[in-house]
Amino acid sequence: LSYYSQSIYQTCDSNKPPIEDHINTTTISVHKEVLSPNGSVVASIYLVSDMREVNRQLVDMALGVIALLAMAMGITYFMIRKSQGIITKPIINLVSTAERVSKNDYSVRAEKFYNDECGVLADTFNTMMGEVENRKDELEEIVEQRTKDLKFTIQRLEEANDDKKIWIQNIGHEI
Repeated sequence: LSYYSQSIYQTCDSNKPPIEDHINTTTISVHKEVLSPNGSVVASIYLVSDMREVNRQLVDMALGVIALLAMAMGITYFMIRKSQGIITKPIINLVSTAERVSKNDYSVRAEKFYNDECGVLADTFNTMMGEVENRKDELEEIVEQRTKDLKFTIQRLEEANDDKKIWIQNIGHEI
């Protein structure tokens, strides 16, 4: 403080401190005159504060805040990465299952990971696929039975046609 006091007094006329307040990056100086009741200056108060320590503390606090923000961002990043897998894994699995179904694999089922909305969706999808597979099996049985019936009918018609040809030949010989 004595260094600043000396340098300020040396720059002023007749060892009087400057009248205006002064703020810069290293010091703050404040001047106040004390007046008597009749308005004359009785005393002058001049305060000078070294701001280097305050500036250092501000820099330290700013670096601390930056470090905390960086740590918070890092933690947030890893939490998002972890939760992203939790959210997207069931959906990706359901998409993969749907792609297999689109290639006529009706026996595939979606894996249920959690008891949340995606779990309900997987259960509903699996129920639907069970119904589709059952209906597919029923339709295949119907097609198989109708194919047998059709083959039997064709065989009977061919036999009847053969009998008709023989009958026509016999009639043709008799005429």
